[in-house]
Amino acid sequence: MTRSETAGSPRARDDGLRRIRKLTWRIGLAATGVTAVVGARFAHLAPPLPHVPSSQGASSSQGASSSQGISSSQGVSPALGGGQAVSGGS
Repeated sequence: MTRSETAGSPRARDDGLRRIRKLTWRIGLAATGVTAVVGARFAHLAPPLPHVPSSQGASSSQGASSSQGISSSQGVSPALGGGQAVSGGS
């Protein structure tokens, strides 16, 4: 290999790296844009969440004191079975 052949090698390598860097940035920007579009589409397809009235707003509108609230056992169904749980083991 002569000296004239090796003089252009760093320049060619730098040009190749510059192309790869530009291509990588373009692919990254395109992927970011596509991700935003897909995310927006899925967000619009999701059903809206049901409105759950707060217990504080309901009690204050009725004029009741704040000590009256929802008990912790409301909406809990009794468990069925023997009352003993077996985890793993044989």
